[in-house]
Amino acid sequence: MPNHRYRKIRILHLIPTLQIGGAELDMVRKALILSTYDDFEIFILPFQGLGPLNELINSKARIKVIPPFKRGNSGMLATGLRLNKLVNKLCPNIIHLHMFRSELVGVLLNLSDDKPVIVYTIQHITADEPFWKRIFIRLTAKHKDKFIASSQAVKQSLVECAKLEEEKIEVIYNSVDFSKFDHLKYSPPDNDEPVIGTITRLHPDKGVQYLIKAFSKVTEKFPQAQCWIIGDGKEKVNLRALAKRLGVEKQIKFWGWIKEPHHLLARMNLFVFPSVTEALGIALIEALGIGVPAVASNVGGIPEILENKTDWLVPPRQAYLLADKILEILFNYSQARKEASLFIPLVREKFDVKRLAVKQAELYRFLVG
Repeated sequence: MPNHRYRKIRILHLIPTLQIGGAELDMVRKALILSTYDDFEIFILPFQGLGPLNELINSKARIKVIPPFKRGNSGMLATGLRLNKLVNKLCPNIIHLHMFRSELVGVLLNLSDDKPVIVYTIQHITADEPFWKRIFIRLTAKHKDKFIASSQAVKQSLVECAKLEEEKIEVIYNSVDFSKFDHLKYSPPDNDEPVIGTITRLHPDKGVQYLIKAFSKVTEKFPQAQCWIIGDGKEKVNLRALAKRLGVEKQIKFWGWIKEPHHLLARMNLFVFPSVTEALGIALIEALGIGVPAVASNVGGIPEILENKTDWLVPPRQAYLLADKILEILFNYSQARKEASLFIPLVREKFDVKRLAVKQAELYRFLVG
């Protein structure tokens, strides 16, 4: 399948859309860096539609975005036929699948013996996933040359839940471009009027309901406190209703989706990441990269971010324990600031996009031999 007349390694990224999400952002960040390497040629197929990230890609002009398939005849079979036609035309050395919908489409590839390398990045999987999904990943694993897990926790779940072999899984963390923080100054308000905030999608799995419940308890000790919730989603109406029911609606600001929320992040006294389930947590990494003290759920890959700082972790779904931890940090805020400052170089090294892009490039080169 790969046409060896091309001297560069041709990589075709297959992803549903270029909307702004964790998987999409990470793919684009790494692809933009790899596109500057002399030995890579990058193509992206958002087969279901474009999105805001297309503008970022076009501004760099070294990645070819293939137009999405037309919606008119968009059944799985038709999508598979179009994809096979495209692959035969491009002759990629590597097809990199992102998100589960891409794997569903990927199984329709009609590959010859001289097939491209198939890589599949998995952002999230737990024992709570539907049984059929775990079986599907397991049964189709033989068609993948390598799985990339976004955290050690995801790798462990793939081994335990999908019964994959450990040696077939590479951990490459989701990345952050810390250069955008270079001119950002962390300047939270006085601690007697603290701003407690989060940046997340408003979905039940993100646990914002527990943050609101915890915040209502925090206001008993800090009546001037504010809670900033940055993000959007289907739970917004329910969360507003909860805030009103608890009597804190005037102290909670729903900012909605903001393209670059980091100037708000730099004005928070405390960042809270109350997810019920989470593969890693880019917003938490960004907060720590600025030096914001944080409290987060002890789930998924989050402990890999906080490493040995276990006293900033709380069990998920426990609003009272979350409130106690928030109050503990606010009452000892000077110490929390000092401890948070120690995280800045650690997370900026561990999750830096340039370093992780190099690791992904090395994997690509190894897989194509």
